[in-house]
Formats: sequence, structure tokens, C-alpha cells
Amino acid sequence: IPSKDDILLQRADAFIAAHLSDVTVSSLCAHLAVSRTKLYALYRDNLHTGVSEVIRSRRLRGAKTLLKTTELSIAEIAARTGFSDYNYFSRVFKRHFGRSPKFYRQNS
Repeated sequence: IPSKDDILLQRADAFIAAHLSDVTVSSLCAHLAVSRTKLYALYRDNLHTGVSEVIRSRRLRGAKTLLKTTELSIAEIAARTGFSDYNYFSRVFKRHFGRSPKFYRQNS
């Protein structure tokens, strides 16, 4: 039997996936009907990471997939995965995967 926390995490994951380009911690809290404090504790206690990091990682994995499977510009991919600033997206992508989005696309 899944615990209450497991159910909340499953609902959170589904919401993040469905709203990747515009999900925020606030919108996730509203969807789950929990406070920010409860949401942060839920992720810290069960996944040993922060909710913002989970959202960012999910966005980066989505961007990685789009870089491999589409001809969209890198700026379009950044926007579709919730990064409003192309330069920030590029820095975060490189920090996370060890190479720039452009380099990743050319070599994947």
C-alpha cells in the first residue's frame, strides 16, 4: 500500500511532467494543496533533494531529449522546457551534463 507521501510524490511527478514549461514551486503547492514547507520537507525526507532541483533536472532531461530528437533551435528548446533565458539554460545544461547544448546536439 503506497504511503501518503508516495501518492503526493507521484501526483507531483505527473504535474511536473504535464506542465514542464511553466511549473513553479507555487503552482505545484497549489495543485497538491500543501504548503511550501510541507512540499520541501516531502522532497527532502523522501528523495534527499530539493523540489527545485527535481524540476530543473526534469527540464534538463526533457531538453536533452529534444536536442536528440528534433531540429528545434536551442532557444526554442530552452523555452519549451521552462528556461526563459537561453544563456542561463546553456550554463545549467553544461554544468549538469558537462557539455554545451550545441556540442551535445552535434555529438549525439
